[in-house]
Amino acid sequence: MNVTDSLQLPGIQQQLLEQVIATCTPAVLVMIGIRPYHLARLEDKRVGCAPFR
Repeated sequence: MNVTDSLQLPGIQQQLLEQVIATCTPAVLVMIGIRPYHLARLEDKRVGCAPFR
């Protein structure tokens, strides 16, 4: 499967994003590119964190 065949983040970027979310530290994600990415279920990774406001 080619990297462009998927809507997932390429390489270890998905793992990095999940690790940042797991810290429960508020963060802003800025994506610059021409491809769409599927970032669903990232809210589910915030188990035990304070809710978004």
